[in-house]
Amino acid sequence: MKDDEKNRIVEAIQKKYGEEYRNFKWISDKEAEAAEAERSAVFGAVKDSLSFGYNGTKPYYMDISPGCRHCGEGTWSCLFINGKCNGHCFFCPSEQTEFGEPVTNALQFTSPHDYLDYLSAFGIKGVSISGGEPLLTIDRSTRFLSAVQRRFEDKIHKWLYTNGILLTEENLKKLKDAGLNEIRLNLFAQNYNLEKVMLASRYIPTVTVEIPAVPEDHDLLCSLLPQLLESGVKFLNLHQLRCTSYNYKKFIERGYTFLHGQDATVLESELAALKTIKFAVESDIRLPINYCSFVYRNNFQRIRSRQRSAPCLLKPHEEITGAGFIRSLSVKLTKEEVGRITSRMKEDGEPESSVYYEPKSMKFSFTGSVLKYLDKQLSGTLSYFDSTLSSSASYRNVFKEVRLNGRKKITAERWRALPDVEITGEEIQIFKDRYLKESPSERSIPDSDKWSKINSMEAPHKGLQSYW
Repeated sequence: MKDDEKNRIVEAIQKKYGEEYRNFKWISDKEAEAAEAERSAVFGAVKDSLSFGYNGTKPYYMDISPGCRHCGEGTWSCLFINGKCNGHCFFCPSEQTEFGEPVTNALQFTSPHDYLDYLSAFGIKGVSISGGEPLLTIDRSTRFLSAVQRRFEDKIHKWLYTNGILLTEENLKKLKDAGLNEIRLNLFAQNYNLEKVMLASRYIPTVTVEIPAVPEDHDLLCSLLPQLLESGVKFLNLHQLRCTSYNYKKFIERGYTFLHGQDATVLESELAALKTIKFAVESDIRLPINYCSFVYRNNFQRIRSRQRSAPCLLKPHEEITGAGFIRSLSVKLTKEEVGRITSRMKEDGEPESSVYYEPKSMKFSFTGSVLKYLDKQLSGTLSYFDSTLSSSASYRNVFKEVRLNGRKKITAERWRALPDVEITGEEIQIFKDRYLKESPSERSIPDSDKWSKINSMEAPHKGLQSYW
């Protein structure tokens, strides 16, 4: 990572936490080198038993749950059924004090029927019910689950997150009757007691334990792995602790070491998760363990969200990049030059919709497949746009209304992700080889700020975060 990119990251984190930034115990260069070596040693010890999903951002042992696969593939909707929790976990990223209305990706759904039409419109194959604590509003939770089950039956995988405090036989029967396929328990909130895990395994087909990797609890968790397996747990998901404006002071109090990145994260949490996997492998404990890194969550979940909204706004001469952004590629041409290109395209059966020409500006925009018709010496412009779905338009950007049914509509909105990027003829060839081929070239891109920005728009992040 180049120094100017690191500076941008530091400035963003300093802006978020203000004067408190100085109270964080940031990793030193010497500590970073030692931690990188420790992580490499863990991977080296279990390399034959470990898989790396989603560009290497999700290391896992044996397998990941069906719900996790839907998350990674972008066919998942997480419905935050309420915003209130009774768990009081120190790592919680938000205050969680208001019940509110059900929300997914900032879209509010008070009616299950409207939510079902949203699932249909965007090809959702996995639905999770989260919060807050879903069992605080058990009737609301089961109402939405039952509606999903009636409409889609087993075509949609349904799971629910809970701290387990209110998990009773009665509630489990309600969840089972509502068609729940998987339940994910926060074992930390239960002080690592397995009673609720065993109870849940009697009613729900897939029981998953999902918790952040708490460094202080690493040895305890490792000692419990055989019992988790015996209690009916099918998967163990470990998250990396990440800072928010709500929890960071508690992390500072615990003396954690922090990493710079797209947000501040806890070094010891990642190492604890990876060492838990190593312990399971070396002890031959056949419990699938998935490390859900912040890099994965912050990159792939955002990419999948953009990939849902981008098609609503995509113009025929634009394309969606591997990172989920809308890309427009253009050059300046005369009307005569455009005529010659489109004639050749017509002869080859290329669709005319893949190009667009503005005579006044002489701007010729096109999809990547049209590049072969252009003079290799031309210079071009790359434009990138981000997109979201929201309940209403901000009226600050280009938007389009998406009607779900006769009464419910949502808004897809797009805006510039970064200023236009100019690339020369030679750079266009590098761009084509790296990003436009079905089998992309491993050709390295120039080491410059410009290409760093292009790559962030084009390609998903690779691997876990570097330590600095």
